[in-house]
Amino acid sequence: MTPSSPRAAATAAAILICLAGCASSQHQSQPRPRQQAGARPAVPARVILDGQTAEWPDGVASLADPNYLYFKVGLESEADLVHAPATTTLLLDADGRTNTGGRFPGLAAAMSLGVDLLIEFSPQDGTGGVRAFALDSDGNRTPLTAEQIGLQVAPSYASQWYEVRVSRLPWAAPALTEVMAGSQSGRTMLELTENGTIVGWSDPEVFPKPAAAKAPAMFDAGVTAKQTGDIRVVSWNVGGAAGQGPETNARPFANVLTALSPDIILVQGWKSDAATLQAWCTALVTGEGEWHARSLPEAGVGIISRFPMDALGTDPLSAATETGGAPRFIAATVHTPLGDAAVASISLAPGESPDMEAQRAAQAAAINRALKSALTGSGPGLRVIGGDLNLALRGPLDTLRAGLDDDGTDLTVADAFVLGDSVLSTWRQPGGSALPARVDYVLFSDAFATTAQALAFDTTRLTEGALARIGLDRGDTGASEHLPIVVDLRPRTP
Repeated sequence: MTPSSPRAAATAAAILICLAGCASSQHQSQPRPRQQAGARPAVPARVILDGQTAEWPDGVASLADPNYLYFKVGLESEADLVHAPATTTLLLDADGRTNTGGRFPGLAAAMSLGVDLLIEFSPQDGTGGVRAFALDSDGNRTPLTAEQIGLQVAPSYASQWYEVRVSRLPWAAPALTEVMAGSQSGRTMLELTENGTIVGWSDPEVFPKPAAAKAPAMFDAGVTAKQTGDIRVVSWNVGGAAGQGPETNARPFANVLTALSPDIILVQGWKSDAATLQAWCTALVTGEGEWHARSLPEAGVGIISRFPMDALGTDPLSAATETGGAPRFIAATVHTPLGDAAVASISLAPGESPDMEAQRAAQAAAINRALKSALTGSGPGLRVIGGDLNLALRGPLDTLRAGLDDDGTDLTVADAFVLGDSVLSTWRQPGGSALPARVDYVLFSDAFATTAQALAFDTTRLTEGALARIGLDRGDTGASEHLPIVVDLRPRTP
């Protein structure tokens, strides 16, 4: 489903866009080119697109490697970059030359930028989201989708800092191919506009580019085999990308689950009873041992396991919210070789309105209360929650995990990077206008376990050889708009 949109936490007049260390003022009267002082700090070995900027050198907000360009964007206060009351425009002069690209009006022209690519976050046309255009020296603007330029933004919820990534290849606009692939230094700047008026900007920043790779980076291996003694959890919203889920389009889902070989599967978007889930896995997911299942069909959530299960507390746990209604949520006690595990599959309310954001917050609080009540006393030490949180603000995530570990601390978020990539993204909409986003999470008790492996599995990232070795087709994970999240949990050594 489409990720939810957080409400901007500040008015346009209070948003400060920051590039190159946030040295620019929001309301400068004279545009000033940045003075480059001394040597540029070394480029980190890898930019990790997780919304955290610790790996970025001080005073640097534009980086390049052979596959991607990266930009660090700051706001004065926590807000939503793609649903804000003003438009943040990233202007990229990919080769640092004024005779290529287009002459963008306003400050970019004063800074002598030949703009090859512009990306508008929160365009003021009432739609929100993102628009991108390739510009050429003849004045042409070629519209581009986020998918065509490989655009990724992290985090996927309201924040003060964002990381933006753009692919250097392949390109849908021929005019961009040469300037994106070349090793000439680029220049970039940001503009903030409201009602057609520039209300903020950053100084241009010059950054070096190595020559681009010849082909997109692909990963030539599958998921690492689960080690003896580990428990593999897979959480997957299996709602079909074309309205066809596992019931009507079984083959790709069965292929992926067979290849991943999970011990516990947390599903969302699958409105079948427990007997159906059990029979489906028994018939289609190969492996040793029988399957067990519990589900809440009307909510579309279920738990499927190779290990026997019982109810956790009442069945199902009562998690009514203060505003009425119950979240999509089911829990169970799974009897694993490591001992009993308290496991839950959830799906918080979707939607973009402030009312839906309030519902997500209330649902997260209700699930947290229900699990705390069921785990009072000698509850299982291993605790796992997985599901589609539809986050627009981070608050519901922190509410959900608060105090649920066996030692009274918060559950830990498993950072599941896309296999073969350094981006936290679990949802995409091929052919659509929405940005890829991280909406699916697995939380676990780090007092009991560590993550031996955590990843989001995407068959489009694998080489043909890797796909052949593990028996998958490139489009298999595309059966759902959500990627399956794989987490191998290993018990801590006492």
